[in-house]
Order: sequence, then structure tokens, then C-alpha cells
Amino acid sequence: MVGTALAAIACGPWAGVLVGLATNVMGLSITDSSAAAFGLVNMTGALVWGYGAKLIRRNSALPQYVLLNVVVAVACSVVSSIILVLLFGGITGHASETTMQSILASTSSLGVAVFESNLMYSLVDKLLTGFIVIALLGMVKDWIHVPVYGHVAEHAMDSLDRTYRLANAGFGSGSNRRGRVLG
Repeated sequence: MVGTALAAIACGPWAGVLVGLATNVMGLSITDSSAAAFGLVNMTGALVWGYGAKLIRRNSALPQYVLLNVVVAVACSVVSSIILVLLFGGITGHASETTMQSILASTSSLGVAVFESNLMYSLVDKLLTGFIVIALLGMVKDWIHVPVYGHVAEHAMDSLDRTYRLANAGFGSGSNRRGRVLG
């Protein structure tokens, strides 16, 4: 969903929807027809990323961007789980089915097992996607102005700088530590 997220954040939610649907249409030529059903998941991700990025532009910081990616993961997992249970009986051949079967053994609800399994994988996927998108936006920031990038990237750099300064202030330099121990 990198292309979907990139288009939604840089160009707006409906641009993301178009990219997400185009991805699913192309997927039909490569895989079976089940890809069509998951177009709703791409649409959901695009809308949440796109409108969420608009909200972040007003009050942007790295924690809000991370939270946006978590919200996308939850929203996509809800839609995906509904599709998986209603159309496929929870089975599609994805690696997450092993996790789902383990969860199903401890609960009596297929829907809960599918959702929990899907959410575990989706959180990792959407967080990675979100940070890949920030990196890509950094590469094209001279060509495209994306307000959310500047705020999130600036906050991330400030956080890293603060962490570096705290680490150095709290522990001193290596030569100072050696001097105190030896002298």
C-alpha cells in the first residue's frame, strides 16, 4: 500500500483511492479474482491516510503521524476481516492463517480470530508503509510540496537531536568517563 499511502498523503484521499483501485485492477491480471474484493481495503486505507494527513497538517508531529498509521491499520483490518469471514470463510492461503488458527483455538469466534490475526500483521505493514512514505516524500520534497512531511520530519529530527543531546549530557563523553574512573 505504499503507492496508495503516498498518493493519499501527497495528493489527497481520492488520489489515493484511484491508486489503490488501480493496484487492485492490475492485481486481477496477476492473481485470481479475490484481489477485487480487497479493493475496499485499499480504498479504506487511502481515505484514512488522506483525510488523516489533512488533520495532521494543522497540528503535526511524529506521534500523530504514528497514530495515523495505527488508525489505518485498524480500519483496514476491520474491512479486511469482514471480507475474509463473509467471502472466504477466513481462509485465503495467507501466512497469517497460522496465527489465526492459533487464536481460534483459544476463542470460539472466527471473526475475532481473523480480526486479531489481521491486525497483528496490518500494524507492522502500515507502520512500515508510513515510514517508507515519509522517506519517499523526503526524496521528492523539492518537486512536490507536502505540508505534512515538513512538520513530521522536523519533529522527528528534533526528537532525534534531543535524544542525542540527553545521551551525551547524561553520560558525558567517553574520555570524561575514563578520566573519572582513572583519576
